[in-house]
Amino acid sequence: MEAPAAPHVPGESGPSLRITVNSPDQMLELGRRLAKLLRAGDLVMLNGELGAGKTTLTRGLGEG
Repeated sequence: MEAPAAPHVPGESGPSLRITVNSPDQMLELGRRLAKLLRAGDLVMLNGELGAGKTTLTRGLGEG
């Protein structure tokens, strides 16, 4: 059994991670690898400009 996650406090930022990739293929592979680490109930929030690779990453998550 796992301990429940700490409640989110409005105004406080949670963990974040910034990764730079150089091609759509790398973004797809990142999604595939990330999918292997995620579990049911995990929340992934993507933020980026148009064309940044959010959809490509999401496709990789689905394939992984």
